[in-house]
Amino acid sequence: MDDYQLQLTHDSLNEGQRAAIAYAMGSAAMGVIHGPPGTGKTTTLIGLIQEVLSHEDRVLVCASSNHAVDLLAAKCLDAGLSTLRLGNVSRISEKVMEASLNEKVRNNKNWPQIKKWRIEADEIRKKAAKLKRAFGKEEREQRRLLFQEAKQTLKYAESIESDLIHQELTSARVIVTTLISSSSSYLDRLNFETIIIDEASQASEPECWVAILRAKRVILAGDHKQLPPTVKSETAQSKGLSTTLLDVLIPRLTQLGYLSMQYRMNLEVLAFPNLHFYDNTLVAFPMIAHRKLDDQMPGVIFIDTAGTGFEECRDETTRSIYNPGEVDIIIKHIMHRNELLKNKELAIISPYAEQVRFIHEFIKSNDIEIPGEWECDTIDGFQGQEKDVVYISLVRSNENNELGFITDMRRLNVALTRARMQTIIVGDSITLSKHPVYADLIRHAEKYEGYSSAWEWIHFDA
Repeated sequence: MDDYQLQLTHDSLNEGQRAAIAYAMGSAAMGVIHGPPGTGKTTTLIGLIQEVLSHEDRVLVCASSNHAVDLLAAKCLDAGLSTLRLGNVSRISEKVMEASLNEKVRNNKNWPQIKKWRIEADEIRKKAAKLKRAFGKEEREQRRLLFQEAKQTLKYAESIESDLIHQELTSARVIVTTLISSSSSYLDRLNFETIIIDEASQASEPECWVAILRAKRVILAGDHKQLPPTVKSETAQSKGLSTTLLDVLIPRLTQLGYLSMQYRMNLEVLAFPNLHFYDNTLVAFPMIAHRKLDDQMPGVIFIDTAGTGFEECRDETTRSIYNPGEVDIIIKHIMHRNELLKNKELAIISPYAEQVRFIHEFIKSNDIEIPGEWECDTIDGFQGQEKDVVYISLVRSNENNELGFITDMRRLNVALTRARMQTIIVGDSITLSKHPVYADLIRHAEKYEGYSSAWEWIHFDA
């Protein structure tokens, strides 16, 4: 790897972000930018894209999901970059529709003429089709000539449209698309020196290779400490499909771009995931390090349901599990802090989809007004997002102390790194403590006076 010197100043980026960009630019064939939660990975990638464009005509930027691709496209547009969003129009967000190939072609001054030729070709075909089948030589020739005219008119319209598409593709400096859509034939006539793959921790290796074959150098960005791609087939999992390129590369690389300054969590929220998942390498940005919801409250609270009888239930249709007792505690806790939360962003998350469904139904059926801006989702669905305050309902509470898939510590890492100011965890300490990391989490809350019993809230009148 060369000692690359940045061509642009990147004044808005911190030293670590600039170092990651320099590392990526100095990578000959492949590089990795490891961006833990809240470390400004997307901002760094925009800086990297700008740096690449100071040397190359264009860059291909991909991610596994349309949501991630739209976010990147929006950030590129905000940075004033000539951006083209390639993909199925029905999957593209309205926020970046203006950058879609479909819209760019239709906004071209030549599009009305192309549309007119297409209409003319259709009308000529209809006219030819109306001729009766029982006709003489003269009528047969007329029918043939009409079909030929329609074909030529349509061919000419398609040729001009193809030229417009190629014009838009070659004029765009940043082409953003999903990994799978990077196989589009539209890109066959373009050459790329560099491809950047964001959220590489959620992309399967095969879909990455679809895009990688388009360029000479690939830069992968993501966090392998967070959730991997969703692979429902147990056979596929057993054959390694849930193992990503990041999982394979990071242990083998002698150097990578690591982002350590995080801008989301205060010190108390950051402390536990920093210790258990990032070897205490993350540093809270000074402006947010001591930002709290309330100076009298700890940043991490654990509400223990042990001994309350709030055991998990299983929905016989979905086979997913839920815990009504935990929902009751969470809602009471939120309503008790109504004034404190009314101007804040709030999330309630859980590992289990059935718990999320139950929470929504509980709030709706009881006409509960949740203060502030709020949402409820699974932990998996909430990855990549953040709120001021996050409630985590862990659900599991059973006689056998079974934890199921919440033993995947990457899922716990995602859950614990969503909040800016405060994380409130609700769960059964007896069941959870069977796993050493959950036991450490409960001890962590106790150490910082964030432990409380659900009994304090059972009889609270919300």
